[in-house]
Amino acid sequence: MPINRIEAITLGTFDSANLTANFQPIYAGGLPHSLAYLRIINKSNVDIIISYDGITNNDYIVAGDTLTLPAQLISQPKSQVAQLPAGSLLSIKQATAAGVGIIYVSGYYTAF
Repeated sequence: MPINRIEAITLGTFDSANLTANFQPIYAGGLPHSLAYLRIINKSNVDIIISYDGITNNDYIVAGDTLTLPAQLISQPKSQVAQLPAGSLLSIKQATAAGVGIIYVSGYYTAF
């Protein structure tokens, strides 16, 4: 029987001074769990590009902005489960240049 309990992954951080033109993973080995909710907070002074497979440009986050991806809320049909898969190679690269500040990643998953 499901417990219906949400747990958080370890907060991911990436120093924007280390951004390059190539994708770099935020979590070595990919996401540690399948996530129902993902948030990326760009507290740096530069725009960033996010990839969910380490290859494809998927999201663009401007300096100082936050990307929120409530996977379960956008599932179709609504009664189905939608999550970012465990092991997804969540990666980051510069949009134009390296910067100053930290990019934070938080996520939540259903614990059984």
